[in-house]
Amino acid sequence: MSATQNTPAALVQRGQEMRQRGDASGATRAFGEALARDRLYWPALLERGMLRLDSGEVASALQDLRACAQLAPSQPRVWLYLGNAENAGGDADAALKCFRRALEHGPGFAQAHYNCGVIHFHAGRLAAAAEAYSAAIAHEPDFVMAHSNLGVALEAMGASEAAEAAYDTAAQLDPNHASPRWNKALLQLRNGRYVEGWRLYEWRWAAGKGGPFRQFTGRPLWLGGRNLAGRTVLLHAEQGIGDAIQFARYAPLVAALGARVILEVFTPLVELCKSLAGVSEVVGAGDKLPKFDFHCPLMSLPLALGTDEKTIPGETPYLAAPEERRAAWAAKLGPAQRRRIAFAWKGNPKHEGDAMRSVPLDLFARLFGAEAEFIWGRRQNFHFRFQSNNYAISSRICTEQLLRGMKDHVEASAHADRLGLTETVLPFAISATVKTPCAASVVGGLVADKAAFIRDMAAFAARFAAPDLPDPMAWLRDPLAEIAAMFGQLAR
Repeated sequence: MSATQNTPAALVQRGQEMRQRGDASGATRAFGEALARDRLYWPALLERGMLRLDSGEVASALQDLRACAQLAPSQPRVWLYLGNAENAGGDADAALKCFRRALEHGPGFAQAHYNCGVIHFHAGRLAAAAEAYSAAIAHEPDFVMAHSNLGVALEAMGASEAAEAAYDTAAQLDPNHASPRWNKALLQLRNGRYVEGWRLYEWRWAAGKGGPFRQFTGRPLWLGGRNLAGRTVLLHAEQGIGDAIQFARYAPLVAALGARVILEVFTPLVELCKSLAGVSEVVGAGDKLPKFDFHCPLMSLPLALGTDEKTIPGETPYLAAPEERRAAWAAKLGPAQRRRIAFAWKGNPKHEGDAMRSVPLDLFARLFGAEAEFIWGRRQNFHFRFQSNNYAISSRICTEQLLRGMKDHVEASAHADRLGLTETVLPFAISATVKTPCAASVVGGLVADKAAFIRDMAAFAARFAAPDLPDPMAWLRDPLAEIAAMFGQLAR
C-alpha cells in the first residue's frame, strides 16, 4: 500500500466506501486510522460522528461532532449534523442553535431550514415552522419532505386548503413518496371526506405509521368485495390501544355480513373486547391464532365497509365491563360526596405528535375549583397504560394502591362506568377518555339530567377557553372557544 493510500484523506474516502457497502465496523476503523495520523483532521471526525449517530451511539457522536465544530466552525454541514445529534440526545434548543449556526455560514442550506422547521413544529411554534419549511422550498423547490411538512404545519394552523395544495405538490414531485399521501389522508378524514380519506389511509404502511404490514400465507387481505358468508375473518389491532378501542366498533358490521369474527387485540384489551357483539373469539397479541380464511387490520375496516359520513357506526356503549367489576369499584370508591370527573390530559410522550395533544397539567389549574374534586395519581412502569403515562381519574381518593388495581381496560371501564352512569358527571374528554363506555354513554345521551350536563359543559369550556394560554398550547384557544360557544348555544 502506497503512502498516498494512507493519508487521512484517503482513509476517510475508504471509510466512506465501506459505509456505503454497509461495513460500519470497517468504516469506523478507517476513520479512526485517519485521526491517528492527524487528530485535527476534521473530515474524519465528521464522518465518524455521522456514522455513530446513524448507529444510535449518540454520546459518542456528540463527542466527535462537538470537537469537529471547534475545528471547522465555518462548515455548515458540521453544524447540521451536530444539531441532529443534539436533537437525538434530547436537547432541541441546542439543536436549533446548531441549525441556525449552519445557516449563518450557508444561508441557502435547505436542509438546515427544514430541520429548524421540524424543531419549531414539535415545540408548537407553527408559524415559525411554516416559515422555515417555506425557506427550505425557496432554496430547493423539489424538496418533497419540505412541501409535505409545510402542509402539516399549515393544517395545524387551520389552513386546510393551503395544506392540501402542499401535499399535492409533494406527491407530484414524487408519486411514490408515502408521506404526502399519508398526510393528505389525515387531512381528508379530519374534514369528513371519508371515502377518499380511507383510501389514502392505506399509505400508512409505506409511511411507517401502521406498524409492520402483516401477511398470512393462503389467507388473503380482505378490503371488501368478497363474500364473507360462512367464512372466518381475523380482525387484528394496530397502532395504539386507543385506536383498537375506537375501531373495534366495526367488528359487529363484519359479523353482520355472515362472517365468523376473530378479534386479535393488545393483551390489556382482551377481557373488555369480549363484551363486543358479533365477535366469536378474542385473542391477545402474540397468542396462537385459530384458523381463519381472511384477515383485515382494524383500521382498514372503514375502507373495506365503505364508510362515509352517514354510515359511521355510532351505537354506544359497544363495550362494557362485567357487572362484578363495576360492583367492585363501587365498593372501593364508596358513595360520591361531590361531582366526580374522569380526567386524562397526557398521552404517550414517544408519540410524534405528543406536543399537539398532551397538555401540561398546570394549565388545568383554573378548573380545579371547589365544585369538584380532582385527585390523581401517577402511573408509570405498570403493565396497563390507559392512553397516557400520567393520567387522572377523579375519586374520593386515588392512591397508588388503587391505581395498581386498575390492571387492564376492563377495570378502567368499570371505574368509568361507575363515574358516568350513576350520577350526572362532567367528562372533559381528552385523549382516550372519550373512547370509554363512560364518555360514549354520556355523549350518547344516557345522562339522567341532560340540561344540567349541557350547562356544566358550557361553563367548563368557557372557563378553559381563555385568551392567555401560553405557547406551545395556544393552538387550543380557538377549538376550545368553539366548544364553549357550541355548549353555550345548547344551554340557551
